[in-house]
Formats: sequence, C-alpha cells, structure tokens
Amino acid sequence: MQEDSSRSPSYTVACEDYVHVVEFSPFGSGTPASLLAYGGNQYVVVGTCLFQEEDMEIEGVEFNVLRAFHHELRVDALAWSPESRLDRMPTVRFCTAAADRKLRLLTSDLQDRHEVKVMEGHTSFINHLVFEPSEGKQIASVSDDHTCRVWDLEGNESITFRLRSPGISVCWHPEEVFKLMVAEKKGTIRFYDLVAQQAILSLDCGQSPLLSADWCLSNTIKVGAVAGSDWLIWDITRSSYPQEKRPAHIDKARQFKGRGKALTCGSSDTHCRPCGDQNTGRASKKPPKAKFSSGRGGRETKREEASVSSAALRTVLWSGCEVPVTWPHRRAGAPALALALTSQREHDT
Repeated sequence: MQEDSSRSPSYTVACEDYVHVVEFSPFGSGTPASLLAYGGNQYVVVGTCLFQEEDMEIEGVEFNVLRAFHHELRVDALAWSPESRLDRMPTVRFCTAAADRKLRLLTSDLQDRHEVKVMEGHTSFINHLVFEPSEGKQIASVSDDHTCRVWDLEGNESITFRLRSPGISVCWHPEEVFKLMVAEKKGTIRFYDLVAQQAILSLDCGQSPLLSADWCLSNTIKVGAVAGSDWLIWDITRSSYPQEKRPAHIDKARQFKGRGKALTCGSSDTHCRPCGDQNTGRASKKPPKAKFSSGRGGRETKREEASVSSAALRTVLWSGCEVPVTWPHRRAGAPALALALTSQREHDT
C-alpha cells in the first residue's frame, strides 16, 4: 500500500523484530535526554531520545540504544518507574505485562547488574499498569479478571479491588499518592482511597465499551476517556456525567492521553486527534507527525524500523497535534498505542 508522502517519517530506528509497545518515561532522567523503551517478541530495548529543543546541535531527534533486555514472552504493556535515572549512578527500572498474566519488574544499572522480579496473581490478560509517581515503590495493574491489584517491589500483592467488569486503565493521582483511578470496560470510572481501601467517587460514561481513560496531569479535576468513537471529559467536582462529549473517530477510539491537551487515538481511521474541534477533534494547524513503520517482506520478515518525526514527539503529545498512526494486529482489550507511537506492517494492505 502506497503511503502519502506527507506521512513519511523523518527519523527511523532499525529494530530486529516487530514492535508492540512503546513508552516514553514521563519522569525526568537527570539528563537532557528522555528515556524511551520499546518492546516486542521476547525483548525490550531501552534508549534515549534527545530533541533539537534540548540541544540545538541535534537535527530533529537523536536516538541512542542503552541496552536490550531479553523478555520471556511478547511485551503487551510497559510502565516506567520514577527511579529510572541516568545521572550519578545510572539505573533503569520498568515493569512489563505479558500474555502469561504475569508482571515482570526489571531493574538494571545498564552494565552488569540486571534483576527480574516476576509478580503473579492475575488470572486473565493484563491491560494496563502504572507506577506510583512519587517514589515508585508500588505498582498498580488492571486486568480482564475484573481486578485492580497493587503490588510492592518485592512482588507482594498489598491491595486488591474487585471490579464489576474488565479493568482497562489505571492511573495514579500525580500529587495525592493515596488516590487511584480505575476505568472499567462497561463504562464506569472509579476513584479509590488506598488507605481506606474503598471507592470514594465514580463517573459514568453512559456508553460502552470504555477503552481508555486518563487523568489530566495539569488539572487533576479533569478526567478524560474514549468510549466507542467518542471522547468524553469530566470535571469531577461537578457531576458524575461528562461535561463534554464529542465524536473523535470514524471507527472506534482506542486510546486517551491527558497530557496537557487531551489526545485520542483511533482504530481504522489511523489518526490521533486532540480533543478540541467540536465536530472532529482535529487540530486547527498543520500537525507534526509520528509513527512506527516496518520494512516489506511478509510474515517471515524479522527486521522492523521504528520511525520518529523530526518534530519532538513529546511536543506532539503535550500540545495535542494530529498524528497519523497505522495500527498493528491486536487482540481485544490489549493496549496498542503508547504515547502516540505504534507499529505497522507494510504487507498488511
């Protein structure tokens, strides 16, 4: 399938296999560069991205691989720890989810020390996970087994919340670390007090399936989600029903990111869109672009290229610009988009 030349990537990272998950660390690395991890079939690669806005000598973006880690199974979800730093004594820590229903906590000094802690407890597919953002001493995960589980770094399950439908998204409050938000597939978003270990507030989409939800980090009374082909925004101080609801995509919306301006990601219409325009959610200006693309060669092809726009990808996310995205094969409930990047197989026409 011939691509629109305006969507051609301007920066490409060669990968050894298909890319399933990509995540920028939302935390500072202690250096000008941003930490980035991508994972696929039995591997995770950790690297850094340095953007022109951070170093004027860089043309567009510079990507450097720090280390590749073996992973027993395909990576389905990944979350960064705030303890990952590159200054002083470099350490990276992240947690993955795989199809065997286990979490794997990986810690490395990027040289000789490499530890993996396996966490077992979920009985079905794990859809999302997140670190506690202050100190990174806890991990929360949600699953198709109708639970949200909170773990310590030793792999002990400290809290379990029973849900009424599959858990789709989990978000830690960026400032109040005893508050957790959990989105369920049937259309309910609940807020939990981790001290009292009970729900304290709920929001209702009024439709299902709910496929993604997020907290607005710049204004934590705002919560957003995508359900069906619509995006929804709540002010949690006003009502349990959304204050805004707009169509975002021709087909189903798949992902919602509340980073600065809200950004939604679609399915077959191959776009990410900001929640802005009243009719389509499209950006009003010509956007920067970002995606992953793979080389040709059919199913036996083992080499893939990860492509990054020359416009800083974090700027794409925070400013909420439109990003063309082509989706890979995916299973129901599995997160397919991480921070406006995805994988593409060109032989799928």
